[in-house]
Amino acid sequence: MLRTFRTLLLLSPLAIAASAHAADWQKFAGNWQITGSAIAPWADPTHPPQSAETKRLAGKRVTFTPSRVAGPSPLGCVKPKYTVQVVPAEGIFEGMLADPRNGQPTGSAAALASAKALGFDDPEHITSIDVGCSEVQFHALHRGVLVFGLNNRVYTMVRRK
Repeated sequence: MLRTFRTLLLLSPLAIAASAHAADWQKFAGNWQITGSAIAPWADPTHPPQSAETKRLAGKRVTFTPSRVAGPSPLGCVKPKYTVQVVPAEGIFEGMLADPRNGQPTGSAAALASAKALGFDDPEHITSIDVGCSEVQFHALHRGVLVFGLNNRVYTMVRRK
């Protein structure tokens, strides 16, 4: 009996951490629709304004569920392992906001300025979700709006019912 009680005491923090982690991804659960895209701040400004990919993704739905992310390639995947983190601006888009480009400033200040220009509510504390089964991470721009980077573009998704 004492051994069982000790085991439960040792495992209870893990259970609490797991349930807190599971609850975090729930903020993203449900239907989202890709509503647009723009040339990424780190991309060559001569990058074409539209491509076959932007046309293919426009208007598509992405749905986060416990067992899968339903959506067009490369966003959809099965058996997600959701990880939610709060990161600074230089931690999103694989660090690309802080990279050197066109002789402009680099580093944390540049990433912060770019994140502000993109419209992040709090660019020093950006909630991001990695689904673990796709190369794409999603970042909360502000309430009800996510963004993701793909092939030198920043795509916008809005929550749908």
